Amino acid sequence: MKAFAQKMVDDHKKADSELQSLAAAKGVKLPTDATMVAKGKAKILEKRDGTGFDHAYAENQVSAHKDAVELFDKASKNAKDADVKAWAAKTLPTLQHHLQEAQALEASTKAADKKK
Repeated sequence: MKAFAQKMVDDHKKADSELQSLAAAKGVKLPTDATMVAKGKAKILEKRDGTGFDHAYAENQVSAHKDAVELFDKASKNAKDADVKAWAAKTLPTLQHHLQEAQALEASTKAADKKK
């Protein structure tokens, strides 16, 4: 779980840095605050511990990465800005891999819950 979470932090920091640079080059100011949904999910995770946290975190990662893959897939095909389109296409395989890892993590947390 910790290795997966650290990989998410590292990979997402890299992608965020790239997006910040792209946005700055385009004169676009990106939001700095998390969305209300993200803040709500974080609050829910704060209330969990142990295997309850692991399962909720894995489930959250699957959901978030499904949404991200869908969004980036659309942007890689339909974005009007060529640089945004290229960045989305470049980032999409990493997100798809994250989704696969999150799904495996979710399956392992479910299996661990069943053994109890």
